[in-house]
Amino acid sequence: MKTHTFREMFQDFMCDERLHKTEWTTLHDVSKLLEEHDHLKHVLFNKLGHVLQTVVLTDKRSKEKIVVANTHLFYHPHAAHVKCLKMLIACRQLEIEHIENELSPIIFCGDYNSTPDSGVMQLLLNRFVDSGDEETWKHLCTYEWEEGAGGDLKHVSSIDVEYPTSFPQLISAYEKAPDFTHFIECFAATLDYILASSNFEVVRSASTLSFDDMKEH
Repeated sequence: MKTHTFREMFQDFMCDERLHKTEWTTLHDVSKLLEEHDHLKHVLFNKLGHVLQTVVLTDKRSKEKIVVANTHLFYHPHAAHVKCLKMLIACRQLEIEHIENELSPIIFCGDYNSTPDSGVMQLLLNRFVDSGDEETWKHLCTYEWEEGAGGDLKHVSSIDVEYPTSFPQLISAYEKAPDFTHFIECFAATLDYILASSNFEVVRSASTLSFDDMKEH
C-alpha cells in the first residue's frame, strides 16, 4: 500500500519539470492560479493533512491487476474549490499507477465530503468543471484558513478543470444516489462514494436506510 499526502502531490505535480511533460493541461492553469493566489497555495502545499491511499491487487487466477484507492477530502463548506483541486491531483496520481500497472482497472472510493451535484462529482463523472460553476468557485477569493490570512484576492479568477482523454472514464456504483450516507440531527447528505473505471459493470447496489427509518430510531 502507498500513502500519498496531498501536500506532497501538489508540490510534486506543480514543479516546472513535471508541468512541461504532462498532458494534463489543467495543471498549467492550476499553477497560474496558485501564482496569483498565495493563500490558496499555502493551504494546498502546507496545511491539508489528508492523504490518498492506493494499493494494487492481483487476481490469483487471471493475474489481472486492479488499482484500488481511497481518500477523505477536506470538509469545509466554503472550500469546494479546494476539494475540486484535490480531486484533480488525486486522479493524476491514479493515472500514473494505472499506467504503471498495465492500464489496470481502477476502483476509487472514500468520503469526498461532496454532494452528488457538487463540482467534485461533476469532475469525477463528467470530467469537467466550468470556471463559471458558482457552487465550486463561490468562495475562491474569500475562503481563509485563518481569519485575515487571505488578503486582497479580487484579481484572482476561477479556471476550467478538466481530465485529459488519457484518464479512464469513471462510473458510480450508485444506480441512484441514496438520500444520505452521513446522518446527524442537523445535517444529512450523500458524501461517500464507490467509483470504478468503466470496464467494470455494476451488478447491483445494496439498499440504504430512508429518512423515515432514521427518524423512527
